[in-house]
Amino acid sequence: INTERLDIQDKTVGIASTNAPSSTSQDDAGIIIYGETDVNILYDRDKAALGINTSLHVSGVTTCGAGLSLTDSVKAKFGASGDLEIYHDGSNSYIKDTGTGYLVTNADQIHINNADNSDNMIKAIGDGAVEVYYDGTKRIETASDDAGGGVIVTGKIVGTAATIGTGV
Repeated sequence: INTERLDIQDKTVGIASTNAPSSTSQDDAGIIIYGETDVNILYDRDKAALGINTSLHVSGVTTCGAGLSLTDSVKAKFGASGDLEIYHDGSNSYIKDTGTGYLVTNADQIHINNADNSDNMIKAIGDGAVEVYYDGTKRIETASDDAGGGVIVTGKIVGTAATIGTGV
């Protein structure tokens, strides 16, 4: 060991592979520290996986080259208080803003499509129209004055009462 200081005092420490002091270790695994810290870092060379059985705190930028995978009902939380949550509960997917401000989405265009991305549901176009679709067909849109202005409806308008304009 080439180190300036190494102190091990009355705790379980395992570094290396087959002789690590835990049944969870395996060949090419490393660092198992028990005692008050209960840290278990296990590297599986065959699976190219790193397991950490406690919380992981990272200062700086973290890059995930192959993506980030979370199991059902595990929330990805953002903000100092975890105000923004993204998660899937096994049946439904959620983006949840629990903070005091707004959930803001900035884009030149926003499209909300069905799950397989084959039908439009809503389009919001910067400095332009908002379009609402039914079964992939545009039914309602806002328009500029050159296109008639206001709202354009394709199909029937059904209602029980209507006031259009002033006193009409």
